[in-house]
Amino acid sequence: MSFEVFPALASAQTGATHVVKRRSAGYHPSVWGDHFLTYASGSLTINERADEQRIEKLKMEVKRMLTDHADDFDKPYDNKLDLIDQIQRLGIGYQFAGEIDEVLEHIHIRHSKCDNGDNAYDDLRTAALRFRLLRQQAIFNKFKDSEGKFRESLVEDVRGLLSLYEASHLRVHGEDILEEALSFTVRHLKEAVQENDDLKLNPNLLAEVKHALEQCLRKELKLHRRELGEITRWWKDCLDVEKNLPFARDRITECYFWILGVYFEPDFSLARMMLTKATALTSILDDIYDVYGTPKELQLLTSAIDRWDVGAIDELPQYLQIFYKALLDTYGEFEKVLAEQGRTYRFFYAKEAVSL
Repeated sequence: MSFEVFPALASAQTGATHVVKRRSAGYHPSVWGDHFLTYASGSLTINERADEQRIEKLKMEVKRMLTDHADDFDKPYDNKLDLIDQIQRLGIGYQFAGEIDEVLEHIHIRHSKCDNGDNAYDDLRTAALRFRLLRQQAIFNKFKDSEGKFRESLVEDVRGLLSLYEASHLRVHGEDILEEALSFTVRHLKEAVQENDDLKLNPNLLAEVKHALEQCLRKELKLHRRELGEITRWWKDCLDVEKNLPFARDRITECYFWILGVYFEPDFSLARMMLTKATALTSILDDIYDVYGTPKELQLLTSAIDRWDVGAIDELPQYLQIFYKALLDTYGEFEKVLAEQGRTYRFFYAKEAVSL
């Protein structure tokens, strides 16, 4: 903890200034800068005027595709797995959670006996996809040779290797077979890309392999990246910490990833956005009270927050005016959104938590 000398407004009414000796924690600037602002463009936002009837019609069609012939999995179950895989890749699996669970349960029950040495799952891609969706790693043992290594003949099945590669990223500590699978698939997929002139891979498959090696499906952000873009834009427009509050921690990206660990499902987007903003404002508030503010300024800010009145803003020094306005504006947005959902009572508790 160090001390720095700053000019400050002693009174917002008189305009008189004096030098204030303030503490400084010496926080480093944000390591992210404005990187995520590139994902906050209008083209990435959800089109609120989308035809809801058309969306519902499409959802019903997907549900029909999932549930049709639910008892006949002898032939079409591979297609069901592909369909589920595509739905999840699009980030809309939560829309069909019940139907997907039902289909996977049927597949598991109907074909659990097929893992006893027959040839029902000799297709590596199907086995890898089935593992990733059903989490049954024992099915990969049949693709090993007598020495316990993955058969070299599998390298010719590039699509299968790609599926196994994606499945291997679901491993946890101690799952040696998946560690081996990752090493095996990475080596041979890279070779497939380098030797494509001889293999003559389908251009689409080649593009999939290159993209997967750079960033696997498990590590795709999709919706989260767009949300972080919007959050970053709010942070910049609302506070511009680097310029207006340089003494505080500029950690909006870290706040978002913290909340992402609490609410990661796509349908909790609103909760992520609101809680990230609340957490970021709390972080600034913490630095104001613990590091930068003088006792007199903190008394004024405490009184203003207790009153929760925009009229109190004129009593505050300039840097606190910026924070206080951002606090009221942001929570005002929360109240509006919650009112539209018939959940205004939640705003009362959120506001009360700030004043505690």
